[in-house]
Amino acid sequence: MKKLILFFILFTVSFAQNDYQTTNNLFGSELEHELHKLTRRHIRFPYTSSSTDVWSILRVSDADTTNSNNVILIYTQYIMDGPSEYDGGSGWNREHVWPNSHGFPNDGDTAYTDIHHLKPADISTNSARGNKDFDNGGNIYYDGGTYQTDCRSDSDSWEVGDTRKGDIARIVLYSATRYSSPALDLQLVDYTNTSSQPILGKLSTMLQWNASEPPSAFERHRNDVIQSYQHNRNPFIDHPEFANRIYKPNDFIIEYAQAIAPAKFIVKFTREVDATSAQNIANYKLMKSLNTIVSASVGYNGDNHFVQITMDENYPEGLYYYIKVNNLLSTNGETIDANSISRIYVDPAVGIHNENLEPNEYKLFQNYPNPFNPTTVISYKIMEESRVELNIYNILGEKVKSLVNEIQPSGVYNINYDASDLVSGVYFYSISAGNFHDTKKMVLLK
Repeated sequence: MKKLILFFILFTVSFAQNDYQTTNNLFGSELEHELHKLTRRHIRFPYTSSSTDVWSILRVSDADTTNSNNVILIYTQYIMDGPSEYDGGSGWNREHVWPNSHGFPNDGDTAYTDIHHLKPADISTNSARGNKDFDNGGNIYYDGGTYQTDCRSDSDSWEVGDTRKGDIARIVLYSATRYSSPALDLQLVDYTNTSSQPILGKLSTMLQWNASEPPSAFERHRNDVIQSYQHNRNPFIDHPEFANRIYKPNDFIIEYAQAIAPAKFIVKFTREVDATSAQNIANYKLMKSLNTIVSASVGYNGDNHFVQITMDENYPEGLYYYIKVNNLLSTNGETIDANSISRIYVDPAVGIHNENLEPNEYKLFQNYPNPFNPTTVISYKIMEESRVELNIYNILGEKVKSLVNEIQPSGVYNINYDASDLVSGVYFYSISAGNFHDTKKMVLLK
């Protein structure tokens, strides 16, 4: 027993330091297996008990940051009294984000009580989601038939709102990795309508959601709380790039960009690069947009994973930059990703969003940061020259600001929006470009 206690102490200390050194240079199944080893041993708590159980831990892990007596519900974002729990059907219940019917139907299974893939949920919305796969599309879900949520559903899939997409993806990715052992062998597949098999879809959508919404402070705090009880962590919250390293091991990925001085940052690649290629400045372009190149130089420091980019002027925090790499060579001479573009948010604590930004479609991105005070960045893509209108509306549907009203060529655009003149609350920003229309929600907290 003493040895077991000592093991958990050492294991917790290691994870408290986010020590993933054993994952360096691992990709695909090798990385998945290593993460499985790091997460597989955890303390199991009972699903329902008079002592500390799943209910009591969720009241802490998902507590409202403004009132710890309340919990925030995953799909609707309703705020509900934490101690009320089920309350005869009038409170909240526990949602298995990876449905328990997909591989672990018995409450005696370790996976059944794993807090990392359990979330407080509105009872009726939980029932509406059922055991559907996650994917984009479907009809807007109205809770109780009247309250419009930002979730969508069709016959075999469920889509959550933009502010929870990353949370859901990283929970699902954790489940498939933590329970990849032969006993359960949970697997992510790239299709929906998986029924009650130990599989869940949709893989490509989970990778997209993971990339589109980085871990929030709430999500990182939740990871810390669960670790304090279970003694294991969700590694995809600590390192969202693990997802692509497992499921897209042959892709060229810029893992992160770390600011090290007012005009410098380090770019780390998940694939080894050739020294000659890394020194070839022509292969690297740092841009404020797809059409505006920033004056910068590239230095190779002898490590095949790192390149330092030095700008000729100080960067302003909060501005998006892009790195474009043409015909980068791997150490074995293979050409990797002939035209790779990654978006960089200049903030050492945030790193980058890995996302293909070629203007081959119209798209409105979720603003970042969100919630914000008082400034945020709104980004969008234009596939071809179009008249673009971008407006801000309050919750009553009244236009409070016109940001863009002009014809623009194809490209990616970033609007630095200052809402100093507005009061705290929920707002919406809406874009019209040609036949493309989209609206997203943002929250101003002062």
